[in-house]
Amino acid sequence: MWPLRIENPIFLQTIYGNYPDLSSVEVTGAKMDRNGPSMHLSFISTVLPYRPPAKWAAFNAVSFGA
Repeated sequence: MWPLRIENPIFLQTIYGNYPDLSSVEVTGAKMDRNGPSMHLSFISTVLPYRPPAKWAAFNAVSFGA
């Protein structure tokens, strides 16, 4: 399940109510580290959360990493 691989899955679920479908995201970066071994993916989603934090003010996309 991909949400368990992101940095803060509880926060993402809190603002969306569920997890965004990966078909609605654009991969903006990928980093592989052989010392981990690990891989970090960065995403942008244009599906906006229904309960964003007030400090976000006006926005048109959400960025998160896995």
